[in-house]
Amino acid sequence: MHIRRATDLDLVFVRSSWLRSFASSELAQHISRNDPKYCKGQEASQIYWSGQKLLINSILARSTTLVKAESPTYVLGCIVYEPNDIVHYAYTRMSARGKGVFRELVKESNLDKSVRLTHWTRGMRTDRLMPGWQYDCFVLMR
Repeated sequence: MHIRRATDLDLVFVRSSWLRSFASSELAQHISRNDPKYCKGQEASQIYWSGQKLLINSILARSTTLVKAESPTYVLGCIVYEPNDIVHYAYTRMSARGKGVFRELVKESNLDKSVRLTHWTRGMRTDRLMPGWQYDCFVLMR
């Protein structure tokens, strides 16, 4: 298992996991709640799906994406970040959680101790954030 820059194939996984994990976030649930489309029991409207796809593609185009892979085609976790200490997205597969995948990705990305997160998914917990890390979605507007 090693950490490397994401390939085009890896980015398919990153986009998919990002879209799905953020669809159940509190923010996404409030985007056009009356839309009849659902995501695994959690509301996510067509406005969310189309808007978030555009946002993710824009972020990926200007960011670095690292993955920890078990094989050339099986990603255990990823981190999408910018060198000015902004983390847009991080994800670890359920089967790899608690095994240090995220911490290894953070170490490899050389992020400072003062990091701003732009996407807060349902699985994230404030008490488990690394010291100095904070949620700041407004970074996306700069």
